[in-house]
Amino acid sequence: MVCITGPLKTTTGSQRYLGYTKAIEETGLTPDGSLVRAADFREEGGRLAMQELLEQAQPPDAVFVANYLMTIGALHAIAEARLAVPNDVAVVGFDAVPWSTLLRPPLTAVAQPAYDLGMESARLLLSRLDGYVGAARMVTLSPSLRIRGSSVPKRQVPARRGLANTP
Repeated sequence: MVCITGPLKTTTGSQRYLGYTKAIEETGLTPDGSLVRAADFREEGGRLAMQELLEQAQPPDAVFVANYLMTIGALHAIAEARLAVPNDVAVVGFDAVPWSTLLRPPLTAVAQPAYDLGMESARLLLSRLDGYVGAARMVTLSPSLRIRGSSVPKRQVPARRGLANTP
């Protein structure tokens, strides 16, 4: 699985990249920097990064994309290469936007708790307005993975008469 993340100098880019590497390590694999592209959190950046990854000697069969705009770009590159999601390339995006269920197949995505994010932001702001002058407070909210059709496992193609399955 490859990763298209945002600029690693940004908190968002670096944290999502770290989440990707942690997930890879939890499967017992070693993260490979050649499978990661840092783009600009924009659609064109995601398209160019995915295009470059697809041109590798061993193109990826799965991609994690660190925001919805880059996910759109990655999907464009996959379509331009005449590949199918998820049969050729499984896709997992970040940011579960409302239209993600309208895609065919629907997009698997990491969803941020938007409502809770708004509530916590308002609570912290109101606290400052009420006179809190202490150190900045950090609140960490947990995202959730919404598994949909873009990341389903590849199906084993049944052997035809007299032919064995080959990788």
